[in-house]
Amino acid sequence: AVADTGSTSGGSSSTAGTAAPATSAAAAAGPAAGCGLKLRVAKRQRVARRKAIVLTAVARRACAVKVRAAIKTGKPRSAAVRTKLVTKRLAAGKRTVVRLRVSKRAMRSIAKALRAKRRVSASLRVSSPGPAGKPEVRRLRVRLAR
Repeated sequence: AVADTGSTSGGSSSTAGTAAPATSAAAAAGPAAGCGLKLRVAKRQRVARRKAIVLTAVARRACAVKVRAAIKTGKPRSAAVRTKLVTKRLAAGKRTVVRLRVSKRAMRSIAKALRAKRRVSASLRVSSPGPAGKPEVRRLRVRLAR
């Protein structure tokens, strides 16, 4: 069970037919264009042994991505446990594994929730440079298991 999100380029192909095609084509080819990010993450991950949430990223162009996760333990009105922000440099066309380490405190709350038969999920936020310098943010959801 692997989720694959396609790359989004910010709609540069749809702007090519507008009044200024030369500038939009130059913007798409310039350094401000997005890095063409593809993400893969298992829909269900066992975190007890690995103590991390793992995803893979491939970029068409070399860039840096920032990844963070918020883990919800299924308890109503309880705050999400967050992982540290991880910054990874991606080489063009190379698959890179990104590991979000889960702290001991977070592991305790995850284990306690799983023992209580609650559904534990992590919401991943992946930020990469997008077109025109505006960051492109993707969100993924992972269900955590023992």
